[in-house]
Amino acid sequence: KLIESRRFEKGPYTFSFYAPTQAELNNDTIRIDVEALDSYGQKYNDVDNHLAKESITLPIVADQAPVAEIAFPQNNANYIEGQTVLTQVVASDDVGIDNVSLQVKGLVGGDLTLSDGKYPYEFVFKIPFGQTGKDIELLATVTEHRKENARTSFSNKTKLHVSKDTTAPTISIINPQQGVTVTEHGRLKYAVDATDNVEVSSVNTQLVYDFNNDG
Repeated sequence: KLIESRRFEKGPYTFSFYAPTQAELNNDTIRIDVEALDSYGQKYNDVDNHLAKESITLPIVADQAPVAEIAFPQNNANYIEGQTVLTQVVASDDVGIDNVSLQVKGLVGGDLTLSDGKYPYEFVFKIPFGQTGKDIELLATVTEHRKENARTSFSNKTKLHVSKDTTAPTISIINPQQGVTVTEHGRLKYAVDATDNVEVSSVNTQLVYDFNNDG
């Protein structure tokens, strides 16, 4: 049974096709036949010494279901409410992947589903405030690329523990340094460094004039 036939009159001589299923074949192999005719043989219809032929036989194996695994974060990882969570999913299939999704369950604002159609499969979500003491469950799904009857597989479940943010942010003045004098009508360069274990929401600065030198 002929599956597909193509003719090329100039390079590159490359092609692709959908491999048939085992059910469509009388056996578990397909044969690819290739012929190349040079310009002389084409012009003068002389194929005796101007035609090259090659054949290759390939086995057809059953299509395997896709596989997905949550690589990061690890199961039972600890987070703080307000933090941003990066989730990395490793997904593979012997033919191709159509889509990878991440289900985030247990959020106080309701469950969340994120999708990604291109490698690398990474997802980002923020842990809402009020999530303290309420675990979050992550589940990844992968759907294979297939003409029909595409299959979906599920990853391992990953649980995240959430605690309350009890650490205050820190701030330090980088510029100007203590003891530096400022010339009147000159420009005062001011810079601070602010960090937090979750996220810095805002930084407010005030310039105060100590007119009576009482601090």
